[in-house]
Amino acid sequence: MACPGQAAELGVSGFVHEMGRTAVTARLFIEACAGSCRLSRATAAAGIPTWSFEVTRGGPNEDILRPECLELLLSYIRKGLVACLWLGLTCASWSRARRGKRRGPIDPAARGLSARPKRGGFPAPLRSREYLWGLPRSELTTSELKKLDHGNALAKWAIKVVKEARKYGTTLIVENPRTSWIWELPELKELMSGPDFNFGTFHHCQFGQPWKKATSLAMWGKFSGGPGHLAKILRTCKSRRCSVTGKKHERLQGFVTGPKAKGKTSFKTSQAAAYPQEFCKAFAQLLVDSLDR
Repeated sequence: MACPGQAAELGVSGFVHEMGRTAVTARLFIEACAGSCRLSRATAAAGIPTWSFEVTRGGPNEDILRPECLELLLSYIRKGLVACLWLGLTCASWSRARRGKRRGPIDPAARGLSARPKRGGFPAPLRSREYLWGLPRSELTTSELKKLDHGNALAKWAIKVVKEARKYGTTLIVENPRTSWIWELPELKELMSGPDFNFGTFHHCQFGQPWKKATSLAMWGKFSGGPGHLAKILRTCKSRRCSVTGKKHERLQGFVTGPKAKGKTSFKTSQAAAYPQEFCKAFAQLLVDSLDR
């Protein structure tokens, strides 16, 4: 499908999802760092014109860090064309699940030769409370530096978008794991307040997944009211056993290989990267119900 407005002229494609019914609004749901695009497919199926960006799918034309892409998104916000903007920022460098042992500075001559060995099923941390924007660069491998720099660029990009969205009253959601270091950034925390803001958490086990995984949402605009109307998406589990199934939660620790990992070894946390289907459907309906028609 053709991409909206002046996007093609700027060399920004994104992906326009086919709607499953007659459009319920003329405004867009835009998902950045869309990953599996489950959320975008759900909003499109609910009749909301949907546009997603995922650089691993579309390459440079879907790279939200390109100045042309930022310019386009900000222009859509200023023109009132966005019903909701979802920023599911890649959490690879912000995760506290990176708690493997770090062994100090790296010999520069060996920096690019191999990745640092993992300890206990966890990669080594890239940040700390003291170094939110990254540990001293001398302690990181080439691949770790790449992850760190990309994570920092995404966070700075998101902060710019949040500021603009608030200025124009656009509904916007930033998503990351509950324990992500990103929530500790002073530059973001200072925006996480006021009558237009809400913060909530949901657990994946409440939406059909075997793991608990706490995911948090920083919300501005339509979803900034009390928790009552958000109950359909902000479901949490307060037990060691899942309150829905009664089963023990599956631990997201260590490595997996096999069909789900496409024959490669990967961290088990990668299995839980996509939003649960049930959550996506619940959010899509909540968004439809919130629209000004």
